Amino acid sequence: MTQEQLLQIIDDAKEEHLLKKSTTQNKDYHKSFIDNILPLINNLTQSKVSDLLTNKLQLSSSRYNEHEYLQLACESTIVSYFANLFNENFIYEPKLNQGSDKNVECSFTHKGVKYNIEVKTPDYREQRIEGNPQFFSLGRLPEEHRKLAEHVMEGVRNVANDANIPQYQNFKRLDNKLKDYLLSAQEKFSNNSTHNDVNILFVNCNTDRDVHLWINYLYGNEGFFSNKKSNILPIEEYDKTDIVVLTNIYYRHKNEQSTNYICDSFSLKKSFNLAFDNPYRQNGQEFKNDGIALFFEEVIPNNYSEDFISYIQEQRPAFLPYEAWEQIGFIYYLNLLKAADHLYF
Repeated sequence: MTQEQLLQIIDDAKEEHLLKKSTTQNKDYHKSFIDNILPLINNLTQSKVSDLLTNKLQLSSSRYNEHEYLQLACESTIVSYFANLFNENFIYEPKLNQGSDKNVECSFTHKGVKYNIEVKTPDYREQRIEGNPQFFSLGRLPEEHRKLAEHVMEGVRNVANDANIPQYQNFKRLDNKLKDYLLSAQEKFSNNSTHNDVNILFVNCNTDRDVHLWINYLYGNEGFFSNKKSNILPIEEYDKTDIVVLTNIYYRHKNEQSTNYICDSFSLKKSFNLAFDNPYRQNGQEFKNDGIALFFEEVIPNNYSEDFISYIQEQRPAFLPYEAWEQIGFIYYLNLLKAADHLYF
């Protein structure tokens, strides 16, 4: 397929489609799509191309759901990056368990290590009603604190009602969604994994607050990568996932055409990425160390996790206890990036 043919397909999409709007408003969003997606398309069978463009990315005049499009645009951004970089041994939508009809997004081999990629994008539409105040905790509250929190929230509701403040809104936490993603990945990743198989779950986030929350879903109280005794899911039910990568790809796709600092949203190299290895991965932490180290060093671009972890370990303000700093340090870290003109949100 040529650039001209793909541009014609975009022109035939519904007027409200983000890619079509980019062409009519003289934006660069659709150009990023064409540049990054073409190598992937030309590596697929005709039926896979039709499914990707027509059904997943909705580049047809029959229907368009923006939320569904954003989810698949995020997935395509990640998959196309690896297809372009590792095209010689790239496999699209492989089934890793014999007899199973469930597939991951892609797999590829780099320096003898096979990387299996699963991608998930939550539904952020339910999280916020604009203009309504919200109350939420960064991590799961300990059981002994939950009743106190409920009492405080009830008091806030009453004060808000008396003062005619817009209806108080319960914030919809997504840690149970992460639980679902880990369980789903457990079914898809191979039952016969070797030390040269590394399984990666990408989760695409919206705002900086979302990234902050997802970090705490991993490492906060009862987080999946925190103390195993307090975990909300048995470790053996998500030990096939070796790495979780948090990105801001959803935010980039949703906001590129309304901002002046986001560009090339279909490039994983331009997104904000945080990769964390699972301390409870199958066969212990030493089993896949080489493949995991290679992923951090040569495979995942623009990964801030090492810098972020160093910042948390070394830059705690004296007035903050360690527990509080671990919960809110990301806010300080992001402000540091913004001060250096690294604008991701």
